[in-house]
Amino acid sequence: MTESELKQLIDAGEGAQVEFKRDGVRPEQLAKEIVALANMNGGRILLGVEDDGAVSGVRRRNPQEWLMDTVVGRHVTPQFVPHYEEASIAGATVAVITVPMGAAKPYAVRHGDRQDYYLRYGNVCRLATREQLLRLFESGGLLAFEKLPIHGSTADELDQRRLDDYLQPHISKERLVGTTRRRLWDYPPEVIRELVVNALAHRDWTRRNDIRLIVFGDRMEVTSPGALPNGMTIEKVRSGQQAPRNTNMVRILRDYGMMDDRGMGIRRKVIPLMREQNGSEPEFEATEDHFKVTLARPERI
Repeated sequence: MTESELKQLIDAGEGAQVEFKRDGVRPEQLAKEIVALANMNGGRILLGVEDDGAVSGVRRRNPQEWLMDTVVGRHVTPQFVPHYEEASIAGATVAVITVPMGAAKPYAVRHGDRQDYYLRYGNVCRLATREQLLRLFESGGLLAFEKLPIHGSTADELDQRRLDDYLQPHISKERLVGTTRRRLWDYPPEVIRELVVNALAHRDWTRRNDIRLIVFGDRMEVTSPGALPNGMTIEKVRSGQQAPRNTNMVRILRDYGMMDDRGMGIRRKVIPLMREQNGSEPEFEATEDHFKVTLARPERI
């Protein structure tokens, strides 16, 4: 990192992905900041910069060794290796610790036999709540909400007819060939079906929000609760990459013929069918709280 790049970071101040720490910080406190960043979207810690942005510099011997052995090695679990570099500004040395977004969430600060999980919001880090901790374990692939027991339920509540139908060998397939009446649709029915099934199959079941399908005068929105799972991005969704959150649910829906297991519904159905019928592409929005697909309504004469 150059001096001008470091100065720009310091001048911008602390934020969701930048933290200032003086060199005398305790190992547990620095571990807390590292964990909070790794559990969110990653970021940088500038060691040797005061809270007000004044550069005090790093004075300890072997700061990189201290970071890896004492801070991360003793207090961060599971362990990972943040990127370390040093930069000079105004005659002082600043250690720039780059923390990537964690691939093995959740990360915790280890205090003897206790583990504390932190998240970063704005320029502060906070202990994760029970609900946030559930989502952290789910995002790291350590918890499948669909596999948790439903308290108070019994086998008598199963729909025996559907269970028998599911367990029977499938010897034929039915295909939707349309209706006898010709209907003009604002949106391709196959697109609506694909988006609703995807919203059900891939939603975050740790959240209490409902799946929403809302029709406006100029558009339709299908919203699924929860962030995209397992490192997925909008670009990966568009390209047809797979990273199912609820693998059992996907398998059951596939066996019922409601979806396939190729992950190509968006790429091969939703996008081309919208282009063909409405002359537009769907819009995708991914946040920490939801994944939303917006379909534009065509102009009708």
